[in-house]
Amino acid sequence: MMITMSACLLIIILVIWKNTKPTQQDKRLFVDKLSSRMKIFLGFCQVVGDLYESVNVVSWTGPLRYVGKLISFVSLNLLKIIIRPQCLNSHLLLDPIIRFNIAVIFPIGIIVVTAWIYLIFKVYLQCCKKTAKAENMVKLDKIKSKLLTYVVLILFITYQPTCDAIFEIYPGACDTFVVDHEGNITISLLRADYGINCKSIAHYQTEAYITTVLYVIAYPLILLIFLRKYCRKLTEKKVIKEINNDVCCNNSLSANEITPLLSGHQATCRTIPSCLKFLTENYKEQFWFWEILELGRKVGQTMLITLLGWEDALTKLFTIGTSVLFLSLHVKFSPMKSPFEQHLQLFSLIAIFLNILVAAVPVAVQYQATLSTLLILLDVGIVLTVAGEVLLVLIRFVRRKVTKDD
Repeated sequence: MMITMSACLLIIILVIWKNTKPTQQDKRLFVDKLSSRMKIFLGFCQVVGDLYESVNVVSWTGPLRYVGKLISFVSLNLLKIIIRPQCLNSHLLLDPIIRFNIAVIFPIGIIVVTAWIYLIFKVYLQCCKKTAKAENMVKLDKIKSKLLTYVVLILFITYQPTCDAIFEIYPGACDTFVVDHEGNITISLLRADYGINCKSIAHYQTEAYITTVLYVIAYPLILLIFLRKYCRKLTEKKVIKEINNDVCCNNSLSANEITPLLSGHQATCRTIPSCLKFLTENYKEQFWFWEILELGRKVGQTMLITLLGWEDALTKLFTIGTSVLFLSLHVKFSPMKSPFEQHLQLFSLIAIFLNILVAAVPVAVQYQATLSTLLILLDVGIVLTVAGEVLLVLIRFVRRKVTKDD
């Protein structure tokens, strides 16, 4: 825990230190590079961490069990960390119903608190600051932009664990047991906690359906609509501007010569609001929507594990199929701008695929130790690659500073 918090503190210091200046090699800000790497790392750890919690993927013997705990902890599964205080004290045990309530309240609370902070700033600037109205409006716009960025980012990070907390009380997440064979009496218990009878939480399950529509489906859909709105709007303006420039420079241009510009022009998101920029910054212009697909992939790969359990054939088929599909799409389209990030994402998808494949295919006992060690080395390789890249950026920055001072 201390190591993880120290690493987070280092990252925050680096962001504050370099978030206003692009590097000399390219025009990307350090914070943009960092967020891009962290998104890949987050997507990997959330899927693999959830898989390790639900399935005996590897044989956790010897030092491997400590590695598994570390992977589960750094997965940034914030809801499970916050709502499992029994890890600190066994008397503070919280059941799936409380976890579901927190999952429902958390996004609403974030939005409400942010709105109150904005109102406080607005009242303060209007009543306590004796400055021009136009200047206050500029300050309020900046504050609003930053607060929106924090809200979208927090909801993005906690989206997958929030969905898990919602799905784990669905009727599909219940196991049925036969109590009396002669009387054909059965009982349905919640898989996340066999002390809960599914018939007693019917109203929570109804709330889960409503929350699925209002948040699980609505959040990525709203992001997609806004991204499409800004990208599409900018594209139309840019096409018209380029046509007008061409016509002004060369009045002899014909309609046939202008048509290819309209048909071949790609969407661009350069003027997208800062609260949405982290979703598109690391992707090529025509793939501005790809991060929404990644959200769907993460939730899809863990949803059926939560709902149906890993032993269900549909769960294995869907998770393996999703891994193969996204791996093929990344190989075919290469949606990321940076070759390093593209290779890192491919490495991450391959590691996820191998983890799922090992969990799905029975392995002989004599091969379990070797296979488990190789699998863990592969998973840890993802973590070390991301951490190493951050350290390299810091080393390069210090060297440039020292060279400049000399």
